[in-house]
Amino acid sequence: MKSLVIFFLDIFDLFYRLNFVNFLKKIKVNKFDIIFDVGAHKGESIIFFNKYFSVNKIISFEPSPINFTKLEKFVKNKKFKSEVILENFGLGLREEKKQLNQAIESSSSTFNEINYNSKYYNKKKNLLNFFSNKKYTTKVEVNIINLKSYMINNKVDKVDLLKIDTEGFEFDVLSGLGDKIQQIKFIFFEHHYDDMYKKNYTYSDISKLLKNNNFKILHKNKMPFRKTFEYLWVNNNNINLNS
Repeated sequence: MKSLVIFFLDIFDLFYRLNFVNFLKKIKVNKFDIIFDVGAHKGESIIFFNKYFSVNKIISFEPSPINFTKLEKFVKNKKFKSEVILENFGLGLREEKKQLNQAIESSSSTFNEINYNSKYYNKKKNLLNFFSNKKYTTKVEVNIINLKSYMINNKVDKVDLLKIDTEGFEFDVLSGLGDKIQQIKFIFFEHHYDDMYKKNYTYSDISKLLKNNNFKILHKNKMPFRKTFEYLWVNNNNINLNS
């Protein structure tokens, strides 16, 4: 039952995410040199970007040991048009070790604490047939670095698209860029408005950070059956969309 529900949710997500594809095609953006895929999970975004865009290189970050093992196997057994590089650590404000709440429904794994009193959490738990609060997550220690350090150490001068799907940790990922945020052209991220995760920031904090760095919002898209939006922002200092 759980697998069937997740399958149909993935189908609906793909249908709604095509709005993002159609919007970029409309403004004549159809190729990327480098994509940072933050929160790679099991490789869904690698498939998505290779299917709908011309991409030279995708660098995928996935901190969960369980998810990363599946991601490695998946990439090894597939041929993609783009080069794919896999990194098994999380991204945040600084280099540190951090506890990841590895969820049974692995796409919901998060660095935030779970609010077990959340109505949204309990609806999701019942829908996906989870049995108890204690079984929903297990804690695992993972390594964290920040994107500024990664870009410097790996001599990445420009990123065409930064995609972030980190279940309530996107503000930390963005803050960890520091002044390297100016080397990013597009930022595409998911933000949850439900109370399932105990976050210490709001969407307004993300918006303020991006506006202070001269980004502007281009597009937003509500995801089906939940209080979640996807946002696309562009760097005004890098506004030549076709380059």
